[in-house]
Amino acid sequence: MAALAAPLAALTLQGALQTDIDQYLAAHAKDEHISALSLAVSLPGQASIDLTTGKRSLQSGGPVAAEDLWQIGSNIKAF
Repeated sequence: MAALAAPLAALTLQGALQTDIDQYLAAHAKDEHISALSLAVSLPGQASIDLTTGKRSLQSGGPVAAEDLWQIGSNIKAF
C-alpha cells in the first residue's frame, strides 16, 4: 500500500498545482500582460513535476508547451 501512496500523492499535488496556475493565469493574465505560466517542482526522492498553462502569445491562440522557449528577462537575478 505504501508503494502506491507516493505516486498518488504526487498526482494529487500535480493536479492541485495545475489548478492553481490555471486559476492564477485566468485571474491575472490581462493585468500582468502574461499569456502563459510554467512551473517546475522538484522534491527529494520524487520525479519532478513540470506544468504549463496558457497561450504562446497574447496575440496567437496556440497552446504553450513545456518545450517552448521562455523569455525570463532579468528574473535570473533572483537566483
